[in-house]
Amino acid sequence: MHIFWRFAAKGYTKILDITITMAVPKKKKSKSKRNQRHAVWKAKASKAASKALSLGKSVLTGKAQGFVYPIDEDESEE
Repeated sequence: MHIFWRFAAKGYTKILDITITMAVPKKKKSKSKRNQRHAVWKAKASKAASKALSLGKSVLTGKAQGFVYPIDEDESEE
């Protein structure tokens, strides 16, 4: 793919020709590799979801030790 840019400054024109090449895989990935990548991705998502749920439960019960969140001073005075 070619991209042409034209710059005009101080009475002359400059044209830049830039060629862009796209990344293409060298070989086809097997189904087992694809399934492995998907399994790792889903495991990471599951772990993050369980951590978020655990943190939410601890914040609601008031037992959160390492999580700091702001409390509005206006609401606490009322």
